[in-house]
Amino acid sequence: MGGSENHSGYFWSGRCLLTSLLLYCSLHAILPIPWLTVPFLTALVLRASTRQPAVLIAAAILCQCIGPPQWVLWRMDYNEAFYQDLSPSNWLTGCLLWGLGWASGLAIRWDAPRRRTLGLVVALLALIAFPWRAGMIAPSLLTALDTEPAPGYVFDGQMLLKVFHLYYKGMNYHQANLIAFQQDGRHFGEGFPGMSVRSATLCWLLSFLPSPGLAAWVGWALTMTATFAVYLASRKVADPLLSLPAVSLILCFYLYFQTNYWLFIQDPWGTLFVLLALAILTLRPSSYLVPLALGLAFAIREFDGLLLVIFVIFDLRQRNYRRLGLSLLILLLCLGLYHYNRVESARIMGMEAIPLAGRLGFSAVFGAMTLRFGSILLLGRDLWMPVLFALALVAPWLNRRTPVWLISLHAGSLGLIFFFLGNGGSFYSFNTIPVTAWAAVLGLAGQDWPALSDSQLGVA
Repeated sequence: MGGSENHSGYFWSGRCLLTSLLLYCSLHAILPIPWLTVPFLTALVLRASTRQPAVLIAAAILCQCIGPPQWVLWRMDYNEAFYQDLSPSNWLTGCLLWGLGWASGLAIRWDAPRRRTLGLVVALLALIAFPWRAGMIAPSLLTALDTEPAPGYVFDGQMLLKVFHLYYKGMNYHQANLIAFQQDGRHFGEGFPGMSVRSATLCWLLSFLPSPGLAAWVGWALTMTATFAVYLASRKVADPLLSLPAVSLILCFYLYFQTNYWLFIQDPWGTLFVLLALAILTLRPSSYLVPLALGLAFAIREFDGLLLVIFVIFDLRQRNYRRLGLSLLILLLCLGLYHYNRVESARIMGMEAIPLAGRLGFSAVFGAMTLRFGSILLLGRDLWMPVLFALALVAPWLNRRTPVWLISLHAGSLGLIFFFLGNGGSFYSFNTIPVTAWAAVLGLAGQDWPALSDSQLGVA
């Protein structure tokens, strides 16, 4: 019996240590003055989960050695220098802050309600800091989005911004795509299919805004809403403190897209609706909002349609026939939308949109890039993705809850699809990373937090 308890204690300590690493690295991108705030908060969260000083020492050493700015979590090709705080910091300051956070936690009796309160406070702090941090990284973003790109751009984000400006002014979506291709400085060949497969749903939704620049605020608000829903869902089925990396990882990831022209790439928007749908399903399993959110995800990005199909099967097995009817109707509408898109692509653009089956024919060698963060220069990016992907796959066995199975299934299925996608597939990992990160955190957080032992909680 004693050996089993020791094994459980080591397992919990390992979870706490890995949680600290993920939280420390991702919070650095989000919180203001991170070299002052992040060590303190990480140590406080760690102390609320364990009373083992050895775990604190290991976490402090590892985070100070391999944390930002030496390693970063995500592939960020633009504005990258602004994601890493360059303020002066040193080992002495860092260790003092780790110690201060730990000492502050010693004065509190960490029962379940207090741990839930601390988790909510840290999550809200990250959410509130997110739009402020995004504005600080790209202060001229709103003005840039309000300006229609001049011909000669050589960046997908600017090309899509051009499409949006033309569509915003009343031009047909596919005609706008054709003009955007013609004015691109990369001189695409005749019949280049490019992004013609993507539907007009996102442009249509954003076209109701008073100005294109406000799309950034809509993206920030949707990210904050989906992330908060993810946290509420996570703490329902798992530990409220070990669930915190789901918040910081997702926000850190979306800072990249929502501080530059990638804002108009459809993939991240679709994934946000997927996260929102899965969170609602976890919080309210019978909610009719789930198929609506999944339908929006599918209508924006075709790859996200797989989860809607899985959800139809889920409702059929649960005999929830009313919601099944709504899910089937939404699925048919989305399929009709993509059929219309293919027809219009051929008619107006003179090119046939590539179907999903055609995309699977690309090289599997290049597809391996989707299972990495994509940099050969910074080892941290190539370390974290395999760790998170492995945790996402074992999450259902570490946290035996139905929503966790569904989230992990979606993360794993996307990973397999994009592995075989190939040919620049690292960019399609935009779809996989947020869901994979959430599934990994759910496996890491476990489901046993109300029954933690006194030694784990630090209760005398």
